[in-house]
Amino acid sequence: MKVLIAAGGTAGHIIPALAVAEELLKEDKNTDILFLTSRKKQDLEFIKSKNFRVLRIFAGKARRYFSFYNFTDIFLIIFGFFQSFFIILKFKPQVIFSKGGYISLPVVFAGRVLGKRVIAHESDLVLGLANKVCLPFIYKLAVSFPLEVYKDINSKKLIFSGNPTRKLISENKTGNANTLLVIGGSQGARNINYAVYELLDDLLEKFKVIHLVGESDYSHFKEKKGSLEKDKALNYILLTTVFDEKEFNNLINESFVVVSRAGAGAISEFSLLAKPTIFVPLLGHQEENAEYLSKKGAAVIIKDKDLTPDILKEKIQLLFSDNNLRNNLIKNISKFSCPNASSILAKEIIKAQKSA
Repeated sequence: MKVLIAAGGTAGHIIPALAVAEELLKEDKNTDILFLTSRKKQDLEFIKSKNFRVLRIFAGKARRYFSFYNFTDIFLIIFGFFQSFFIILKFKPQVIFSKGGYISLPVVFAGRVLGKRVIAHESDLVLGLANKVCLPFIYKLAVSFPLEVYKDINSKKLIFSGNPTRKLISENKTGNANTLLVIGGSQGARNINYAVYELLDDLLEKFKVIHLVGESDYSHFKEKKGSLEKDKALNYILLTTVFDEKEFNNLINESFVVVSRAGAGAISEFSLLAKPTIFVPLLGHQEENAEYLSKKGAAVIIKDKDLTPDILKEKIQLLFSDNNLRNNLIKNISKFSCPNASSILAKEIIKAQKSA
């Protein structure tokens, strides 16, 4: 079996795609897999580190808002379409797996023209623009939230799979009682970082803080750490981001409370390990994700526009001190765990190949 996988742009797209690829090899070690990803060096290196073949293509973003880049990116999409077209002709995959995002547009279009079956995955509560545009050309769409929330989509196309994640194992269900994990995703989270910066001295009076700060703010926070008293500096673990599964697993297991953006990948990982979480979602899909969890009693949320150091400090202290609230959050967020998501998707890809 030959499978072409389109994924790139952020770790939130690449990590689930890699999980599915690894599951396909478990099902059949002779499966031939080729990744198509963005022009970002980080994307290329991440996929290569897992020993998969990968090619980079041009792709432009389809934005919902006005931007002059919309006029130039259309040419990147067209160029990416022709790149994808000739790659598909040469590779001859039976199935294309698309993880959504802007990298998927030219690949799905080219695959459709060449008569290939496309299985796509949507991580969020609301369809991303790329998946929405590609929907007529998709054979099956796998989703991460309960099927009933996707009321406007033809139910015959839908599959509930959950969101594939890194292989995480819960080794310490409660974590260390004084450890706070702050994570903003592979791109960092400027508003969260700013609030933590203002609070850092106060937080380190009571807690050990593990902070995944992202690339852009790392040097700024490194200076801040250098100015801390010795005991506080020892309790402040500063990292850019973590792709290694074992290291990331250890960080989440150690944490007692988590502060995070509300990307679907983060939600999946924190639900899998049942961690009480304060989500600070970006406006748009992340806010929809977080509000759904909040209504189900599965998370505390602070809207990005409402985030201040004082509000963040108040919510952190609340979760550390209120055992009932924390236990309810743990119970409810664990209901969103889907540890076999990558297996479900791998089986759907194999089924599509057999029936093609």
